[in-house]
Amino acid sequence: MAESQSKVPNIVIIVSDDQGYADVSFNPLHKAGVSTPNIDRIARDGVIFEEGYVTAPMCLPSRAALLTGRYQQRSGVHWADVATQPVQLLPSYLRSAGYVSTALGKWHETVDIAGAGNPTVRGFDEFYGFNHGGRNYFDLSNTMTDFAPLYRAKKKLVGEQGYLTHRLTEEAVDFIQRHREEPFILYLAYNAVHTPLQAHIEDVEKHHVHSQDPARKILLAMIDYLDAGVGQVLGALDDAGIYENTLIIFLTDNGGSVLATHADNAPLNGEKLQMLEGGIRVPFVVSWPARFSGARTLKGPVSTLDILPTCLAAADQPIPASLDGANLLPVLEGKSVLPARDLFWWWRTGPFAGQWAIRSGQWKLHRFPDSAGEIFALFDLSADPGESQDLAGSEPKRLAELRARFERWSKQADASAPAPLIQQP
Repeated sequence: MAESQSKVPNIVIIVSDDQGYADVSFNPLHKAGVSTPNIDRIARDGVIFEEGYVTAPMCLPSRAALLTGRYQQRSGVHWADVATQPVQLLPSYLRSAGYVSTALGKWHETVDIAGAGNPTVRGFDEFYGFNHGGRNYFDLSNTMTDFAPLYRAKKKLVGEQGYLTHRLTEEAVDFIQRHREEPFILYLAYNAVHTPLQAHIEDVEKHHVHSQDPARKILLAMIDYLDAGVGQVLGALDDAGIYENTLIIFLTDNGGSVLATHADNAPLNGEKLQMLEGGIRVPFVVSWPARFSGARTLKGPVSTLDILPTCLAAADQPIPASLDGANLLPVLEGKSVLPARDLFWWWRTGPFAGQWAIRSGQWKLHRFPDSAGEIFALFDLSADPGESQDLAGSEPKRLAELRARFERWSKQADASAPAPLIQQP
């Protein structure tokens, strides 16, 4: 243990796609057929953040904030657009500390994936993946899915075979094996369980006893593949003798898509693309056995904005004042409580332009544009996490205060004009 604590940790960030809040078996409300023992291992060896948030209920802006540690609006990312301002990504901050890094899977952050927008130009040493919201899981040869071809670094790959979730896992295991003797950053961005719903028929039919819903059965099989992949990654860390000294973060990029994949966000209301809790509160677990004890659940809001500053602190690197997140290590170690702060969500452009939300303490205010003006909804999340009791009419002073806080934040966060719309979710 003492030797592990003397070395900077490896960093593994695993991001699933569109996975429901209750589609992990460490959530006691999960339904039959949801079994994620490997993801549960991270939770058992670490900390479950019961109120873990992303910065947007959609993948591209959410992932942009995770990688930069800043609200995506600061770099011009407002909907399905890419950064208009120069931004520094996670691995660039840690290069001087000797870290080698890879980005695997879904990128979805640039137009020019074969050029200046490639992850290997943006700070990562290696890249295997694609640049789109989703793609076919079975056809990896790029003969049917040229809109989202697979790349290794800046080279387009032809003739790849396999099932994509499995291939991303294989690449992750290979990276760990090759870099086990040096500190590394593994950013494993699965596109599972995003559409298209695709799985082997024999694995789908295993879930016939759990659901009669055809879409739900495929989703359950895809969750099985995802969890098995996480298990292989953890096994590679075990085999290399570095599991204890690895900071592992597992989360999903936004709320589950109830409409498209029949995900389950219980006990939350709402889903992907919505700023209700079901669209922005996600499974979020962190472990580092050499540094802090596990099997704990913490209440109170945390954000993907906190991932980058926490990684910097773990690597004994300075945390720039320009970052929007907080270092969670003191909280994880039981030395302090979660910081008191406001969290914000904002569709500045796109089909939902004008919607926003703010969480301050136990209170959350939504603003919905309407043809007749605007509509506000106010919820006390401590008593009503499902957002079923609108208190806007009975709390006018609190509503006005939260509205003023959002308006102050939006003016200083909107530092750039939005980029042109270039991709759909």
